[in-house]
Amino acid sequence: MIHSVRMTELPTTFGKYFLTEKLATGGMAEIFLGKLIGPGGFEKQLVIKQIHPALTGQRHFVDLFVAEAKTLVGLAHGNIVPLYELGVIDDTYFIAMEYIDGPTLWRLSESMARRGQALAPGLALYVAAELAKGLDYAHRKGAGVIHRDLSPRNVMLSRDGEVKLVDFGIAVTYGGGEGPSDDTMPTGSFPYMSPEQVARRPLTGQSDLFSLGVLLWEMLVGERLFARATPEETLAAVEGAPIPAPSSRRPTVPETLDALVLRCLERDPARRWRDAGDVLSAIHRALYALDPAPGARDVAAAVARYCPPLGRDEVETSAPVDGGAPSTESGGPSTQVMDGSRPRGKRKPTVREASFATHIDFEKVLSRATPLFPLHAILDDDLVATSASVADQPPGTAAAAAAAADDDGPRTEVRPRPPPPPAPAAAAVVPPRRRRWRVLVAVAAATSVAALSWWQLRDGARLPAVQPAADADADAASRPPPADAASRPPPTDAASRPPPADAASRP
Repeated sequence: MIHSVRMTELPTTFGKYFLTEKLATGGMAEIFLGKLIGPGGFEKQLVIKQIHPALTGQRHFVDLFVAEAKTLVGLAHGNIVPLYELGVIDDTYFIAMEYIDGPTLWRLSESMARRGQALAPGLALYVAAELAKGLDYAHRKGAGVIHRDLSPRNVMLSRDGEVKLVDFGIAVTYGGGEGPSDDTMPTGSFPYMSPEQVARRPLTGQSDLFSLGVLLWEMLVGERLFARATPEETLAAVEGAPIPAPSSRRPTVPETLDALVLRCLERDPARRWRDAGDVLSAIHRALYALDPAPGARDVAAAVARYCPPLGRDEVETSAPVDGGAPSTESGGPSTQVMDGSRPRGKRKPTVREASFATHIDFEKVLSRATPLFPLHAILDDDLVATSASVADQPPGTAAAAAAAADDDGPRTEVRPRPPPPPAPAAAAVVPPRRRRWRVLVAVAAATSVAALSWWQLRDGARLPAVQPAADADADAASRPPPADAASRPPPTDAASRPPPADAASRP
């Protein structure tokens, strides 16, 4: 489960979501517009449906809310709004669903009615065909899912021309429904219920077909069929009010459509269409007889004309279902936009990147190492020079502060040395930290050279061994004489030499 601080006002966070606006309030739930925000400016708009705060502690309504999520998660169809998540935050159950950018069928029809307009017959057939596709899929899914609340408020029309079913909150399987012993009003939208739903009899998919017939009749005529002033009058109209043919109320409707619509509105299920697939086939025959046949492009054009989106500087408002005050809250955080007008040169290196030694530094350090000045002496000089340069900084400067911050261990006293000769004015001063990195890198380079030499000796690259003297004489005797050996005078020993002339007169 997901837990967070309970929402108090908008905009606000709700778990991992950011709620920006309340879209509607119904009898069981509240609908909010939200965002899922991720790294790199990622944003996804969606709809958060929360169970009504007054019903949070009532187990019956919580079970209905969870049942809706379980029903939606098994439905994957292009004409049904998908579900993303079911969760609980501070004992508030919620459902995260896809956000459809566009009005409901109710809003579109009301906007057209205010202008004295109604959907063209072909466009009304196309919307009904899309709804029949979704119903046919739901009725055949598993044990059969009956929507039981098909109304203009639960049909979404996107600005791309998509038609989607929403709100399976009171959906049941085949044979389900409310029992006849219930004394309360039936659950659902009264003007769009089937007669068997009003009478609380077991339901089949034909109950949704009656509701689909009511929607199609109202789209063709531009009026409400069963809506009355009170709920009781509305339910009575569903069960017994006369149903006129669409062409009799609007002459532009072809009479060939009357039989299709009136068969959907048969109060006896046995005389109604058998299933949604049969209705879909009949609608397709009437739809493709038109030239040209309407499609999603025509739905998008009608939405853009009668329900245009608000301007960027305007604040979108949404009137709740219960007639409360519309919400005027502004949107949530927006994605940061990078300024592409400024030139983007090479990025300035960080401190770690700027102080990282290169092979040029290796060459400078190793070129200074000679038999008289070995590598360790050069490193000692660098350390002493670094310490002296830091010590010469006046107190309170940035260099002295950086040196103090970098000194994590005990300090070593440095013997005074004669000051180095002044550097040329154009010479760059190497920061102490860079010298420290150069020293460490040079030590690593020397270690690598020593290790490489050891590996070479280990692999057999031995130094020439010193021969004993006896072996050297034997080798010399066995060697052939040189070419000019015959012309050389033989060597004489000291014993065979004649004595000197004055040898007899010596004492």
